[in-house]
Order: sequence, then C-alpha cells, then structure tokens
Amino acid sequence: MLVLLGGILPSIFQKGAVMTRYYVNGREIEIPQGFASFDQLLKHVEDRCLEPTEIIRKISVDGRLFAPESLRGDGGDFGLTGESEKVEIVTGTLAEIAAESLAGAQDYLVKIENGAPALAAKFQDFPESEDFNNLGSLCEGFYFLSVLLDKLASGYQLKLDEITVRGVSVREQLMKFADIVKQLNEAQEKQEYLLIADTIEYEILPVVPVWKEVFEAVSQKIGQVG
Repeated sequence: MLVLLGGILPSIFQKGAVMTRYYVNGREIEIPQGFASFDQLLKHVEDRCLEPTEIIRKISVDGRLFAPESLRGDGGDFGLTGESEKVEIVTGTLAEIAAESLAGAQDYLVKIENGAPALAAKFQDFPESEDFNNLGSLCEGFYFLSVLLDKLASGYQLKLDEITVRGVSVREQLMKFADIVKQLNEAQEKQEYLLIADTIEYEILPVVPVWKEVFEAVSQKIGQVG
C-alpha cells in the first residue's frame, strides 16, 4: 500500500547550494541517503513506512502536481532536476481516495454529456486546433476512468466480471468502450472528421449514462466490502 517521508536530498538531486526538502502531510521528514530516483524512494516508503490503510494521494514538486504513477519506472526522477527545493506528499486512506475519485468520475461524465454535442458539431463543420485538444482530452479522460476502475478493483479486490450493469459485466463494458475509443483515435489519425463527429454523437454519448451506472455499481460494491 502507500505514504511518505523525506529530508536531505541525495547528491544526485543536488545542484549548487540547493537542497530539496521533503514534507509529508505538512511535516518535514528526513530520508535515508542513497536513493537515486523517486521510484526507489516510493518503493522504500511503501515497503517500510506506511500504515496498512494509507496510500499516497498526491505529490508536488515546487508546487507542480504529479500523480504517484508518473514518478515510477522510467520516469522515476521526473520533476527532480537538481534545482527542486520542496517536495510535498499528501496521503490518505483508500476509502477517502475512492470516494473522492468516484465523485470526480461522475462530475467528469456530466461534463462530457454537456460538452460532447458541441464538440461533435465542430467536427461536422470545420474543427480548429482547440477542438483537437478537446478531443484529446476526451480520449485521455476515458482512459483514466478505465484506469480508475482497475485500481478500485485491485484495491478492494473486486471482480469486475461479476458486477453487472444492464445485464453486461463491468469488464465487458470496459472492453466495449475501449473499442469505441480506439475507433475514435483511428478516425483522428485518418482525419475522417465526419466519422469523429458520428462516433462522439452516436457511440460515446449513448454510453455515458452506462458509465455513470458502472461507477454507481462499483461504489455500491465498495460500500458492501469497505
């Protein structure tokens, strides 16, 4: 599971007189010497420093916000240039993060319902650069909704194959929507703007209510096991 500590930045992260200071939930903490990346730091914290119910909610480097996942693997020292002065970590319980994430997902789906018709209309006419940015944000948003469902399933040991919405399992709903998003991406690559408009209007918008029900069903299941 996950939370934090910090302190004196190893020499690999230092430049000149700058020394990174670490804070967890507003409290400054020292870290052991020898870490070469954030990836190592987070793994150390997860293995040795967390309460069973705690996870990392967010990490900011000099006020710039990062998801914990963006600081792992190949991007393990992302954001630490050697000139960073302050790293802040905020933790919470899995239940707190789940409730916050589920509410955020529902809010996002409402925004899609409100904004997608206008976006489809733009691609029926003459899309501008802002419209392509909005289309990218739309696809990215649905990707993170899928990731959120997988993480909630992992965190609460839910079986998405056994949770059904409108007679179809949540896992199948995810796969069906992944195909729609793939179709949308392919249409964009081929610059088939009318197909993009039709996909948004006739494929994505009709499944938004289904996704709302998916998150409601998952939320109810979490309430039963939590």
